Amino acid sequence: MLRIEDLESKRKEKAERNHELYKSFFFEISKKIKSRDALGHRNMIHRIPTIVVGFPWYDVNHAITYVTKKLNDGGFFVYPWKDNYIYIDWSLPNNDEKQKKNKNVKNVKISDEDIDDMIRKINPQ
Repeated sequence: MLRIEDLESKRKEKAERNHELYKSFFFEISKKIKSRDALGHRNMIHRIPTIVVGFPWYDVNHAITYVTKKLNDGGFFVYPWKDNYIYIDWSLPNNDEKQKKNKNVKNVKISDEDIDDMIRKINPQ
């Protein structure tokens, strides 16, 4: 017999599996950031995979949101770009800290074109 508890249990298991996968994406990106920073780089592009072998389907947009929030919480500028790519920059000053020091500082608006230009400089094609 089908029970609601069984369905809820399956949803919870799936959510926990996905959360562990999203955490692994975050730790992988963290290692890459540390590596690139040691080489003197201050930005990077990372692609969140659409499919991970050995894992069931997951919501890529939710994974991108999870990683973006975690990195933003750490003070990184993160811009979700196209095709599951995210642009990560840690050379920009943290606007919150800057505003605390100087209340006249305005938030800088960055457009899609600005991000495209930054990415072209990093990854010329």
